[in-house]
Amino acid sequence: MSNLKQLLETGQDEAVQVNQRALIEKILARYSGEFTVFRELLQNADDASASTVEFHFRTTPSTSSSQQRAVHDKKNVPDLRKVPITTIMARNDGIVFREEDWNRLKKIAEGNPDETKIGAFGVGFYSLFSLCDEPLVSSGTKLMGFYWKNGGDQLFVKSATTSEGSGEEEMGPDGKPWTTFLMELREQAPMPEPHEFAKFLATCLGFTAKIQSVSMYFDSHLLCRITKTLAPTRPIKMNPSLASTSPLKILRLERVDEVPLQLRAEVSRWVSRYAPQKKKPALVESLAQSAANQLPSSLASATTSFASKMLAAFGGGSRSSSPATPPPRISEVHTPTPKEPEDDPFQLIPATLFLRTVSGQLKVSPPTHFANEMVRATKKSLPARTNYSLIWTGKDEFEAGLAAEGLDDKTGEARKVFAGLVSDLDTNGRVFIGFPTFQTTGCAASVAARFVSTVERESIDFQARYVNDWNRELLWAGGVLARTVYEEEMATVMRMYQSKGLEDEGKKRLEQRALHVMRFFTFSPSTPSPVVGSDTETTFFNSSGRTSITIISQLGPLPASDVRLPNPALAGFLKAVPTIPPSFEIAAPRLLATYREKNLVRDISLDDVLNDLGAHPLTIPEAILCFKWWLGLAANRSYSPHLIGKLKDAAMLSYARDDTTDEGKNDVSIAPLGGFRTFLNPSVVASSLPLPKHNLPFSLSKSFNAQDLSRVFQFEELSLVDWTKHLISPELTGKDANVDTNLLLSQPFAEKVLGALAKSWSNMNAQRQGEVVALLSPLAFIPTRQGPRVPAETYFANVDLFADLPIVTLPSGASVKGPMEKVLTALGVRRHVELQLVFTRLLGQGDWSHVELARYLVSVRDTLSNAELDRLRQTQWLPKEGEAKVHQPPGSDGAPKKPKTVRYQAKQLFEPSETFRALGLPVLDWTSSSHKWRPGSDEAKFLFELGLLRQPTVDQLLEVAAKPGNPVLQEKALRYFLDEYSNAGYGSIYSLAKHALPFVPAILDGKNIYAKPTEVYSNPTAALMGFPVLQNHLFPDAGRLKIASDPPAVALAAALTKSPPQDIPRAKAVFGYLSTQVSQFSSSQIANLSSAQVVPTTSTSPPVMKAPSLCFFSTDPSLPDGLKTLFTILPDFDRSSRPFLVAVGVKEAPSTAEIATMVVANPGKLLDLSGSAEKYISILRTIAVNYRSLPAGVRSDMRSAAFFLGTKRVASTSPTEKTLLDDDDEEESSGSLVYELTRATSLVLNDEPHTFRVFEGEVLACPQEEAIEELAEHLGAQRISRLVTHQYRTAGYPDEGSRRASELHRSVTERTALFLSERLQQYGKGELKYSDPEWIQKHLQVFEVQSIELVLTLNFDRRLKRVAQQASAYVKVAPNKDLQLYIGPDDMDFFYEAASGLCKHLLVRQRANDVLLLMTVLQTSLKNLKRRGYNVDRILNARQAAREAAEARLREERRQAQIRESNSIGADKLEAAVSQLSQLFPDADLDFLRSFIQKQASPFVENAANALLAMDYPKKPAPVKQIGGGVATPPTPYTPPTAASHSTPSPPQKDNYDSGLFSNFRKKLRNDKGAGGMTSSAPPLPTAPRPPLGSHTSGATPTSTDAIRSNVEKAIQAARPESSNKISNEVTKTQVKESESYCDSTSAANLTYVQDVEGLRFYVDQGVPNPREFVVQNHAALSRFVKLVVKPIGEVFTVDPRSLHIFHDLTGPLIAFNRGGSIYFNSRFYFAWHDAEVVRGQLHNALISVFHSMAHELAHNLVKPHDAQHSFYFSSLCETFFMRMTQLLTRGMGQAM
Repeated sequence: MSNLKQLLETGQDEAVQVNQRALIEKILARYSGEFTVFRELLQNADDASASTVEFHFRTTPSTSSSQQRAVHDKKNVPDLRKVPITTIMARNDGIVFREEDWNRLKKIAEGNPDETKIGAFGVGFYSLFSLCDEPLVSSGTKLMGFYWKNGGDQLFVKSATTSEGSGEEEMGPDGKPWTTFLMELREQAPMPEPHEFAKFLATCLGFTAKIQSVSMYFDSHLLCRITKTLAPTRPIKMNPSLASTSPLKILRLERVDEVPLQLRAEVSRWVSRYAPQKKKPALVESLAQSAANQLPSSLASATTSFASKMLAAFGGGSRSSSPATPPPRISEVHTPTPKEPEDDPFQLIPATLFLRTVSGQLKVSPPTHFANEMVRATKKSLPARTNYSLIWTGKDEFEAGLAAEGLDDKTGEARKVFAGLVSDLDTNGRVFIGFPTFQTTGCAASVAARFVSTVERESIDFQARYVNDWNRELLWAGGVLARTVYEEEMATVMRMYQSKGLEDEGKKRLEQRALHVMRFFTFSPSTPSPVVGSDTETTFFNSSGRTSITIISQLGPLPASDVRLPNPALAGFLKAVPTIPPSFEIAAPRLLATYREKNLVRDISLDDVLNDLGAHPLTIPEAILCFKWWLGLAANRSYSPHLIGKLKDAAMLSYARDDTTDEGKNDVSIAPLGGFRTFLNPSVVASSLPLPKHNLPFSLSKSFNAQDLSRVFQFEELSLVDWTKHLISPELTGKDANVDTNLLLSQPFAEKVLGALAKSWSNMNAQRQGEVVALLSPLAFIPTRQGPRVPAETYFANVDLFADLPIVTLPSGASVKGPMEKVLTALGVRRHVELQLVFTRLLGQGDWSHVELARYLVSVRDTLSNAELDRLRQTQWLPKEGEAKVHQPPGSDGAPKKPKTVRYQAKQLFEPSETFRALGLPVLDWTSSSHKWRPGSDEAKFLFELGLLRQPTVDQLLEVAAKPGNPVLQEKALRYFLDEYSNAGYGSIYSLAKHALPFVPAILDGKNIYAKPTEVYSNPTAALMGFPVLQNHLFPDAGRLKIASDPPAVALAAALTKSPPQDIPRAKAVFGYLSTQVSQFSSSQIANLSSAQVVPTTSTSPPVMKAPSLCFFSTDPSLPDGLKTLFTILPDFDRSSRPFLVAVGVKEAPSTAEIATMVVANPGKLLDLSGSAEKYISILRTIAVNYRSLPAGVRSDMRSAAFFLGTKRVASTSPTEKTLLDDDDEEESSGSLVYELTRATSLVLNDEPHTFRVFEGEVLACPQEEAIEELAEHLGAQRISRLVTHQYRTAGYPDEGSRRASELHRSVTERTALFLSERLQQYGKGELKYSDPEWIQKHLQVFEVQSIELVLTLNFDRRLKRVAQQASAYVKVAPNKDLQLYIGPDDMDFFYEAASGLCKHLLVRQRANDVLLLMTVLQTSLKNLKRRGYNVDRILNARQAAREAAEARLREERRQAQIRESNSIGADKLEAAVSQLSQLFPDADLDFLRSFIQKQASPFVENAANALLAMDYPKKPAPVKQIGGGVATPPTPYTPPTAASHSTPSPPQKDNYDSGLFSNFRKKLRNDKGAGGMTSSAPPLPTAPRPPLGSHTSGATPTSTDAIRSNVEKAIQAARPESSNKISNEVTKTQVKESESYCDSTSAANLTYVQDVEGLRFYVDQGVPNPREFVVQNHAALSRFVKLVVKPIGEVFTVDPRSLHIFHDLTGPLIAFNRGGSIYFNSRFYFAWHDAEVVRGQLHNALISVFHSMAHELAHNLVKPHDAQHSFYFSSLCETFFMRMTQLLTRGMGQAM
């Protein structure tokens, strides 16, 4: 960079020309605001200390400020908004212009350097040009006019002097001369809207420093005058808690003053007509209706107080302030003038406005660096002190203004001019920078300060760094000043609030006053810059870090941290928490939102509530409100239940005891809320009954539901248990207890207690009932005829067995039933006599009937306890039917005993039914009963309850069914089991593991047997494998018996291995069955079967058995016949057998891995068995395509195995015989190919055909198929490009300036850019080394040399071989990364070699056809390229633009020459000037001086000398020096630059100065320096002679036919065979932008190989059903298609027939496609279009169709997309093979005939 600066120091200075008209118009374009011109004039007047300013709008032209003006009739005044004006005059009585002021006026953008003035940019005056073209300025005795000379773009001025004191009109009211600005309008137009302009003037006057009066005239009539009067200032004490120093320490607030301000307006009725009319506020309406009456006392007193203060301030003293004097009306404040006639438009209506301006004095102490930067930015220094002013309106002034607007229509209309200064609290104030800007403040206050504005003076500049800092420092001052005013007003409210005797009305008034100031300083986003409002607001709230801002509360002004936001839900029971008055929610919602957002005022917290509750007890109504608020709190998700403990600890309750019974006594108790635990449910316990003290007062709890009291407040409902405990406590049963409520003494009270228990007994859970029973059962309180008794000793009234039992008797005489009966039962009151007594009395007398006993037990069932029922279940008291009695031995006395009946428990017998008798099961003896057994009788139900069996178990039934010897009984048992399978729930009990009994009828080898359910199968086919199957009649029940359908896989595998099928038919049946079970076999079982010899492969007896893994269904037809004998092919098993055979390892055909294993193990044998090299290569192709799927071991062996078939060309001694179809132009073969098996490492890949041809006899070449090449390279083969090094040698000097080099440079760069653009569109940016295709145009150099020699060196297999040959072009990379193309003699290979070199250095990946394509593009003319779809218009347009630019430069040079000639020095004076100048600069080169003087303007010598002093000029030549002792190099004289001169470029060489990032920039600067005559170039080196260019012209060379033929040949050679069995070809749609053509939208082809048809591989789409059947059915048509159509067309194109394939699909438009060189034709279209004709012998339509399809697909070997290139090669292919096609058609027609 330093070198660049040094170079620039020697350059020539030139002045920058400025179009002044355009500059002024651009500046004025930024002044988009209203009244811009008048604002600037007012600002200039204020800076000039003017006190009076006048604006005159005139309808007649005038050239003098004192010219007589028009007078209008008051009865017919014009419409000011429509009448056009011609002249505007503005004048002020400020300081007369000084000479520096006049000079500054003539300079644009040179502002006033005085830091006390507002003007900063020096463009304010030029705003006048927005209205006129030639403004006139007069001040004192001088006059200056501005004009555009000759109507051009340069501004000129003329000055004149006037005589002093030419008239009174030239002097102001104070005797000071006027400074006048006179503007003749460019176009006549109405004056600004009158009322809006008057309002603008009033607003401006509010903040002017010097101006005291502003007037507006229309012709000779005064429309409006506003005057300003200031009162003495009042200092405001600075709040010590507020910050006084700005954040950057630049400003310090020293003092704050309040300045009362009075504005008086005199507005004519003429102007008031245009005032906007709006609806008056309600307050104004009410005041207007009572204009003749006094205001309400509060408002009138406030207004009077404010008015008296202001009048006293401006009148020098206070008016009468005696209390006896009635307060003046609002109208008195404005001192209305006597009433004038209503139709006088010239009448002036006065109005007065009082404002308070608060001004803060700021000391400015900027750092030096900051001050310097501000001077640079604003062209003036910062002031030592500055003021920040703020206008604000208090509550009294605000209401007074509203009232005044409604009392007098005339005054109200006049006051509207003050609208810009009086805030309505909802409108933001403005920022004044001398005068109002568009910038708002964010609050109701307007402010004025020395902000630095943008150039248009309409907003504050926050863009420049230091200006931004200064303006934001001032905003800090505004925030502090606003906070000072706010705290001062709040302090005043506080003092008045604390005064004694203040009533509620006064407090409300003070609240409204505080609300006013709070709303006044409520901030909202400012516009257009939000920074103003946000910064001011931030400082306003954050200026005091120690104290919180003061706000009003219902307890008076307090710090915001102590005040809470109002909450209506808490107002009813909180008494000491200060909150903002609730009315503020409606009056100032935005204010509260701001305080909430800034967290200045918090919501009432829980701690606040708890503290307040702890200070006073709650009455019942207050407690109800508190409880309701707490319920709302608990509904919040963040509520924590533990908080209720804090409430109970804090709150106290004042209440009257609910249970006070003394007459006339109403005790009031205060208790903590935490002392209560329960609440009363009156539906459980009546409130009139005795209640415990821990129960919540019912007067409180009745207001809430039980769920809330228990869930939220954690009170428990008073349970009967707690209440019972209270009833039996000493408090109610002790010595001093009331007898009437004593449970043990008062039977009526006991009845009430029992009634309360009975009412809720059914709702109590068993545990609670048990607790109540435990409490009451030991107590003697049950009323009976014998008195209170313990419950266990009493009986119900229905127990009448004994007369002396204590029966329950209620005092009220009520019967015991329902809930009462349940309570008494639970307490232990008895219902029957004990069962033991019954057994003793009824059974103790001897034998008895079990039937009669059952009937008795049924009658007393409800009274039996569970223990008694259990005793009956365990007792053996029931006999079995049919069982004889047991005879007992005689007694000791010898007497015989009665036979004893054997008895059983109920659970050991079944009910007496015929079914169970038939099954032989033990049943209950019911034969002695006179009643027949009925399962629905009460006796049966009771016995069932005791355990009598109704169903036999599964075990019992299956044991009967499995017991041999009685088939009938077995069948009945099984049938019963199946019939009751669902009804009796046997299905859920039956288990194969648990019930493995031989009860299932089955068939084995034709015999009926009984077998276990796990040994029988329901599939009859399983019998083939020797397994028992279920009998036919039980097939529907197989599921219930859980019979498996088939044997498990392990059993099937074992059976097959043990007894494999011995003939083909049985094998088909067995394998067919096993195919249905193949999914059940495990991988290990499959593996065992795959190696087991279970498959018969011959029909001999015995058959040859083979393992499935060694068998195949078929072989690939493409395999040579010799290879097929190596594999075992199965007989024709049917389809049902295939799934099993495939699963156990039988393959469809030998896999690629198996073939690869054989090839690697013995490649020589496989080559012999293949029969030919082509067939062996097809095997290699299959292996290559499937290489990654081969086992790892095979892939490892392939690296060392010599299985690749390499080729080498050996010189041939006999000539090759040509056929009729051979091309005469084809190059003769230099020998024959020999094949040799070798390892991959010994192969060479042919990736550079032109290099490979040189060494093809030295290396073994890999077969040129993409898949085989990729495999070979993966296994170690090397590319020829990596084995051969290229070394180019050139002869002769590299000439870049030769005609041929220049022409080729343009042609190559243009066409290469086209080629790269196509490549970028086709493959994306990743294909190019340089992402911009246009890069080549700036970074290619072309040099012509005499000759180029290419030395090729092959380094392979430890051998070196070199071959030298001539080359016509090559490309290399220069040191600066540019490309250099060297061209030799023109020959046929030039474009090919140039294209090869360019592709090598420009493409990341070079494809086979890239060089051919670029060669074609380089050779073809632009016209032909355009015809083929290339976008050459850009090149043609660039050439046209270059020609036009050259012509424009030539015209400009001619014009400059004419200008130089007109301004040039004459020849007679030139030499004299050179002589004179050479004396001043004796070392300067004379030729340079002579040229330099001619460039100067007059005076020539003076200007040239001044310029030479500031530059490093060329020196005289130094003496001749010897260079290295050789030939002397003479100095080069200075050569003056010419427009058409061009330096001869040097040959490319390594130059450190020219390399690197700035090399191009340095070259440009060198050229610029040379053009400027500052340096001399080295003499050109001698140029080597060039060979003649011959017929080479500057135009594009047409593509040679040889090149086209070569490309066509390569397209044919690129066709390759396909070996894959699966084809998934996604045919994409590519858009070519330049040709705007698209390929046909087709669907994807997903194909599967079927078999060969006439030597071509045939594929079908996956949607074709039964592919092999399809081939069989259509074999004749497919053969015709291949044999008569496809193959002959392939011979026409000399295409390898292995690269041709056919396929068939069902839908879609796919006719043919090219996949990696393999071409596919769709037989479906042939069937539909041509087969019928071919059958009839008409071949020509089919041949022509396939001919074009094949040409189309062959073209895709060169170009992938369907673009212009593809169309070109398609046409070329058709043209090349057209004659061969006609021969084929001729033969076809001859055969047809």
